[in-house]
Amino acid sequence: MATDLRYVSGFGPWMELRVLVGTALHLVKVPGPTVARLLRLPYPADAA
Repeated sequence: MATDLRYVSGFGPWMELRVLVGTALHLVKVPGPTVARLLRLPYPADAA
């Protein structure tokens, strides 16, 4: 939920691009934590 609220609060086109690239990397089996770190995306393990 916190990630959704951050997204809705206005990340804009840059966040859209990162999500798109992250999805493509996920489809070719790049691990989630690696994708999150490379693209500076939130990852559930990072939530405190």
